[in-house]
Amino acid sequence: MNSTARLRARGDGKLRTEELVAEAIRAVASSPETLADFARHPILSALSPVTLLGKVSRKRATRLIESGILSAEFELVPDTIFPRGRELDVSLPLVILLSELDLLPPSAAVGAPPLPIVFENDDFLAIDKPAGLPSAPLRSDDPDSAVQRVLAIRPAMPILRGNPLEPGLVHRLDTGTSGVLLFAKTEGAFAHIDRAWNSGAVRKIYRALTRDGKGGLPMGRITLKLGHDLKSKKRMRAVVSDADRKKIRGEPLPTVSEVLTVKRVVRAPDDALAGGLSDVEIRIETGVHHQVRATLAHFSTPILGDSTYGGAPEERVWLHAWKLVLPTGDSGKSLEIVAPLPPGWFGN
Repeated sequence: MNSTARLRARGDGKLRTEELVAEAIRAVASSPETLADFARHPILSALSPVTLLGKVSRKRATRLIESGILSAEFELVPDTIFPRGRELDVSLPLVILLSELDLLPPSAAVGAPPLPIVFENDDFLAIDKPAGLPSAPLRSDDPDSAVQRVLAIRPAMPILRGNPLEPGLVHRLDTGTSGVLLFAKTEGAFAHIDRAWNSGAVRKIYRALTRDGKGGLPMGRITLKLGHDLKSKKRMRAVVSDADRKKIRGEPLPTVSEVLTVKRVVRAPDDALAGGLSDVEIRIETGVHHQVRATLAHFSTPILGDSTYGGAPEERVWLHAWKLVLPTGDSGKSLEIVAPLPPGWFGN
């Protein structure tokens, strides 16, 4: 990208600074130079800059201001009214603007170990993500993720959902979770799988190593509402009473899970956790944040290594996205993708 983004706007005494900056960014989106740069870009060419930059939020604009990259003759202060008659006139490379707004596709990983491919055809690529590796970058300048390692071997992944940070990515796994991570190689393939993803047509089966609780984990179908914990940005909380409802932010989300098998795990006799461990096979129909982790913790069977939900300390979170069963559309047939259990899985 070679063009310069010139952010120009005049205060009217009503807009806040971040609103004015967002307005200036929207104006840049329709410039001939920006349109030409997007058309030449190998990934962004599929996107309209007007669509991408035209929806810049106040939050992103605030972060751009706070980065200090918008140098001006006067200090830019977020959450304050931009003075009437004052002009903003700042120029910077378009590539820098997109990067600071986290709208630039991530670069392919360089020198990182390749990820095992567990399935590939013309439509999809599935890799076995190791525990500890993020599924996607949170910012354009993050150094490593599963997305960036996939781009190193398949650079032509399409932009999906209008999100340049996640080329080809159909879904996410938590950083601590290992297993099957699916990428769509075409927009048509993504449209097909996206319609089926939360309808129950896609079977998402996990394995988890847990500490046995007092009441035991119920077998079969589990319906549970989960909400974002009011006191923690990391946790989800089960909502089963009016008192629970007051402990979450926003509305609770319905989830459907199914415990398929529970097998006792045998470890060395001198291991402090040798007794009361289980290997749980659980399927989820919905895809709510931390669904497996929060559901198992609700029944006092937290996953080993999952300190967020009270799991015993371990070197990793022992949660593995084991199988993904996709509908193919051919007379009820399906495709099963399996990621082998990781090294050190107890009882195997």
